[in-house]
Amino acid sequence: MSRDSLRRAASLLMVVLLSLLLTGAMLSAEDVGDQQKNEDLFKTYCDRKQSDQDRLSALHSLLWVQKDKSAASGEERWNYCSRLLPFAMDETEAPPVRTAALVYHRETVTRFIPEYLTLARDKAPHVREVALNVIKQFGPEGIRRVDVEPLTALFTEVIVGKADGNCEDEWAAVRSLGLPVKTTLINDAIRNKDGSFCIGAIVLSGRPGNIAALPLLKECAEKAQEGTPRMAALLAMAQIGDVSVIPFLAQGIVSFRNQPQQFASEALALFGSAALDQIIPLLENGDQMVRYWAVLSLRNCRGDKARELLMNLCGKAGTRDQASASLALGNFCDPTCAEAIFTALSQVAGDNRYYTALALADCGDKRAIGTLVEMLDHPSANLREYAADRLRRLGEAESAEAMAKKLTPAGEPQVFNMCVLAALEDFRDEKAASVLVEQLGKYTAEMQQIAITRTLGKMGCKVAAPAVLDAFSKCPLSADNMPNLKILQAELAAACGRLGIAEAKGKLTEFAASRYPEVRAAALFALVLLGEKDRMKALLEMDPIPGLGGNPAAGDPGKDTPVRAFTGDQISNLVKYLSEIGGDPAFATVVRIARSDCDARGRATAILELGKRAIPANKALFEELLGDYNAYVRVCASYVLFKYYKTELRMDVVVEVVNDWYSAAGVMARKCVREAKGISFWLFLGE
Repeated sequence: MSRDSLRRAASLLMVVLLSLLLTGAMLSAEDVGDQQKNEDLFKTYCDRKQSDQDRLSALHSLLWVQKDKSAASGEERWNYCSRLLPFAMDETEAPPVRTAALVYHRETVTRFIPEYLTLARDKAPHVREVALNVIKQFGPEGIRRVDVEPLTALFTEVIVGKADGNCEDEWAAVRSLGLPVKTTLINDAIRNKDGSFCIGAIVLSGRPGNIAALPLLKECAEKAQEGTPRMAALLAMAQIGDVSVIPFLAQGIVSFRNQPQQFASEALALFGSAALDQIIPLLENGDQMVRYWAVLSLRNCRGDKARELLMNLCGKAGTRDQASASLALGNFCDPTCAEAIFTALSQVAGDNRYYTALALADCGDKRAIGTLVEMLDHPSANLREYAADRLRRLGEAESAEAMAKKLTPAGEPQVFNMCVLAALEDFRDEKAASVLVEQLGKYTAEMQQIAITRTLGKMGCKVAAPAVLDAFSKCPLSADNMPNLKILQAELAAACGRLGIAEAKGKLTEFAASRYPEVRAAALFALVLLGEKDRMKALLEMDPIPGLGGNPAAGDPGKDTPVRAFTGDQISNLVKYLSEIGGDPAFATVVRIARSDCDARGRATAILELGKRAIPANKALFEELLGDYNAYVRVCASYVLFKYYKTELRMDVVVEVVNDWYSAAGVMARKCVREAKGISFWLFLGE
């Protein structure tokens, strides 16, 4: 080949490479090598000539050992997982090979529930067990895609056929999936074959009007050996809604002790004013704890009679009744009750004083601020969190600096830090921002830096700009195998945009080509805020449900294309960025995400962001989502309608998950009740 030919070929190659670089499509040699290595591993798994051990080892290396790296290319991981189903379905394969395929394939189960229904009835016991477990854990997101009848039939068959009668996991799945199992089956399962009580069936028995379950629920509340089924039975009785149980619950406050006594009070409170006549005699009981829980049962009673009773109790100086009455009265969130609570605040001592200050804050009275600031030093993390939350709600910037100084080092209870930082976002106080800048330099833990950086960006105080720019300039471009660093990159990029730091544009442009969705979205968001409006198109193209079309909420799924493999946090951040930028195209995408089948966390964020706008036209969307298959989505829709559209809180939606301590739906449900019903609810649940 001549020198001219070589020169022309080299020039052409340079042009092609430059073009690929500019469009962000160029793959690094490392990326190409990774893809080839992954494909080789998958071929090893597919090769039946290999030993089972070697095949399983290859699959493990592909989808677990390299999980952090391959997760960076979520669609590639999704594609590998989706190719595993034929191996799970093949009855000629060895059981370990089939179950391994099932375990890894669960990431794509939302598209293959019919196949899993078949596998759950497979000849191989272990395959049946694994398939059923996958459906239990990952079924809710795909429930719309199948006829619910065979899924209900499957769980009914499993529950009825279990020899030992221990079906707690199956009932939990029935509940989370929202399967319409027969009420008679639920009632028959309240008592297990060994004589114990089934918590899952008890919880599900609390269907409005299910009077047939009441006798067995009463027996469980009185005689169960453990506290949990007793508490579940008491709440289920209240949820059935039959007023005939009110005397039984009132008697439970007298005869039960510890948590069952608390839950008898909680259940009684759900009846509101209908329980007033049964509660009044308990207010004179000689047992202090009976009076305490009886007083708190009044918190949902409305009308002059209940208000007068509570205000009189607030004036009983030196008694515990004074503090509990303040808590119940604070639940009214009525400024006309504030004076009685303030009087009690000056007379009670110890922690009762702090709970009374919380009640005063619930009535919107700013005379609680001094005591709330004092509470920020309390040894109880819960009380510190309550204080930070009430200071945020009262909205007085004078407390912002004091709150910023109370941030605790990494390793201490971090929920308190989150409460403080959430409050500071609302205050946007320059002095508090200066304190946070100092804190940013103190903490080396990435998660602490991430939280403070996020808050500084949302506060928008220019005093933070130099520190944020300095941290951003030192942040490395690569975050391979360092998941927290990816989050820090994203938060620093977003903060640069929110603070208007034009000097960061160069590095933001590099981050906009990142292989990590959260970093790419944050950089594009920042560049849009800094004036590069043409970047909005690229941000909109990160829609996690491309080509889905249709209207899933109305039964029209559109094209059956895979949802992009974005995590819930990635979708949530994208929703927040689009909402902050605003405009019809951005909010149209947010509405689509709220209605989609993508991760529930992303959908929940979309609902909450849309709710803040309180546009009348969106109310129908939230009412529609009250019937969604996902509990988290239902609770968020209920919260938005209550908070922004001033409708009555849908307690039937909230109560079904309020005791799910570790789920996002449960956390949101307790937030609903806290804002609607007051601090006393948290005391009942022991938080």
